[in-house]
Amino acid sequence: MNSESKGPTLEYERLVIHRRLLAWVHAALGSITAVVYLSQIDFRRLAYWRIGAGFGTLFIIALPVFPYILSAVHSRRVVTPNRIRLAIFIMAVATGCALMALLLVGVFGPVSRLALLLLFFVQAFAYIWAAEGILHNE
Repeated sequence: MNSESKGPTLEYERLVIHRRLLAWVHAALGSITAVVYLSQIDFRRLAYWRIGAGFGTLFIIALPVFPYILSAVHSRRVVTPNRIRLAIFIMAVATGCALMALLLVGVFGPVSRLALLLLFFVQAFAYIWAAEGILHNE
C-alpha cells in the first residue's frame, strides 16, 4: 500500500480530530468566560429556590458564551487538516478569552453593561473573522 492511497483517509481523520478539538476548546474557553462573568455578578437578590431560577442563570450566561457558540459552529464548517493553522486559531481564541476575562474582572477599568454587550458581539465577529482568515482553505 503506497502513501498516496492513505492521503484522503488521513486528511479525513485529521478533520474529524480537529473538529472534536475545536469543540472541546470552545466549550472549555466558553465555560471559563462564563464562570468569570458569573463571579462578577451580585446574586444576593436571586431567589434561587424558585422554579425557573436555573433558567434565569442560563439566560445570564448566554451572553458571554454566545461568541464561543458562533465560533464553534463556524470554525467547524471551515476547519482545515493543517495543524499549524489550527494551532494559530486556537491561540487566537484563547487570547480573546484571556483578554475578555481580564476585562470582566476589571483590570482595564470599569465597563458599562452596554459596552460589555458590544464587546461580546465584537468578540464573536473577531472569532468568526479569525476562523475565516486562518482556517478557511480554498
